[in-house]
Amino acid sequence: MRRLALRLSHETPWSPRLVGVVSLGWACVLCVCAAVMWAQETQPHDVAQPPRHAQAQEADRPHVPEARATVDQGRLRLEGGYTFTTTHAQGITRHSHMYPEALLRYGLTTGFEVRLGQNALSQQASRAQGTTTLHGTQDVELGVKLALTTQHILVPESAVMLRLTVPTGSRGVSADAVLPGIN
Repeated sequence: MRRLALRLSHETPWSPRLVGVVSLGWACVLCVCAAVMWAQETQPHDVAQPPRHAQAQEADRPHVPEARATVDQGRLRLEGGYTFTTTHAQGITRHSHMYPEALLRYGLTTGFEVRLGQNALSQQASRAQGTTTLHGTQDVELGVKLALTTQHILVPESAVMLRLTVPTGSRGVSADAVLPGIN
């Protein structure tokens, strides 16, 4: 039996497109960090209660319902994760690894945050004719989240997220189009 291996992404690890995306990402991170350091304020608090930022916070994890709460004003949160999936359908077995599932969230005001997300994909599809592999970065996701209501008796806590992906991913992984969304 002969095995066939195809690489759908022909980009080298340091292609000009990848260097540009990474540079833009780091520039955004540095700008947000500078804004956070500039905006930090010390506020007195009741010693019997921990400060609000020290209390438990909800994380926005991929593939599970997003958190209803936003990041506190002036706070920066970096979240990450790893997802492994295996599917078998129509004679094809797919093993997918998604990492680092990075999400940078910054609270601009009370109840309003901006978001920047980046992910990479490594996927292997096996069938009787051979194996196909796909590796690369996915499109950058930009978005905002606005808290709408807080929990009060019968009114649930709710928020709305507006997002879009920018076609910055690797060839074969990118959607090659701006994709808007709302949650």
